[in-house]
Parts: sequence; C-alpha cells; structure tokens
Amino acid sequence: MDVLRLLEAAQRHQLRQDRDVDRAQPGQEALQGLDIEDGLGHQEVRTLALATVLGRLGEVVSHEDLGIYRLLPNVGIEHLRGFVDEVMGPAIAYDRGHSSRLVETLDAYLRANSSPRHAASRLFVHVNTVTYRVRRAETIIGRKMDDADDRLLVLTALKVLDLVEGGSSRPAGADHGHQSAEPALG
Repeated sequence: MDVLRLLEAAQRHQLRQDRDVDRAQPGQEALQGLDIEDGLGHQEVRTLALATVLGRLGEVVSHEDLGIYRLLPNVGIEHLRGFVDEVMGPAIAYDRGHSSRLVETLDAYLRANSSPRHAASRLFVHVNTVTYRVRRAETIIGRKMDDADDRLLVLTALKVLDLVEGGSSRPAGADHGHQSAEPALG
C-alpha cells in the first residue's frame, strides 16, 4: 500500500469535510480493496490509513492507540520529509555513503531507553559498537542523546521516517509492540 497515497487521501478527505463536499465516499480512493463501509468520518479514515501503513491492519486499533503517529497526517508530506531531512539527513546520507547503520542504531538505542546493552542485543552487535555508533551519529547530526530535546527530535524524526518510508530505520527483527508488515512506498 502506498503510504503517500493513504495520507494524502486522508488529507483530501478532511478538505472535503471542511468544505462539506462529497462526504459519501471518504478516503475511498486510498482504501480501495479494504472492504470498508461508506460514511466513515475523517478520524476513522485516518486511523484506518495509519493502521494500514503501520502494519496493524486486522487489529482493533483506536485513534488513541496510534500515539504520536496520529498527529503526523495533520502535517503535509513535504513538511514531514523536510523535518526528517533536517534532523536525520546527515546520518541518512552518511549511512548511504559508508554502508553504515547509524540511523538503525539510533533507532534501536532510543527504543531501548538509551541502553547500549539492550540496543546491542536488538542489533546483534557488541555494546561498544552501539556506543561508538551513537557517538558518531551525534557528531554527524549535531544532536546529543543525553539532551531531552535533542532525543525527542531524533525519536520523532525516526517515527516519521518509519511512517513515510515504511520502517526503513528499524533493526531487522525489531518488535515495536506489534507485528509489522513493513509497508513500502510505491
């Protein structure tokens, strides 16, 4: 399923609702083949789209269950990409240019509550490797993981990256509280 198509359809649906135009088939263009009923409200369409993108289709998921992800469709896709590029762009470029895993390591480290030992276990590497990569990433992105604001920015950028790029920052085999089908952009 195409992430951009889903999110843009949810945004178009909101615009239609705001204008009171064509409310009979909200989000249908993005949710083709999902066998949903007509007449869903914007929040239901957005929840369904996000659940699909996050690999949680088939689960009972409420809007509240989506956490920070439920805020992201309120921001345009280009703004989300710009935010990721601003915060994580240098590390993403470094990873591509050096075949390294800094972004993946930061993701595992932050999801492990900043524990190098737990992150190392998730990544199947030595704890010193995690510590080295985190310090290297901090230098490259200009953010410190011991600063709460920097940590929040990086973690949010990683969550946006998961949403926009279908989980590419996740370590292989990482479980983030649910089984993920890891959708990709089309």
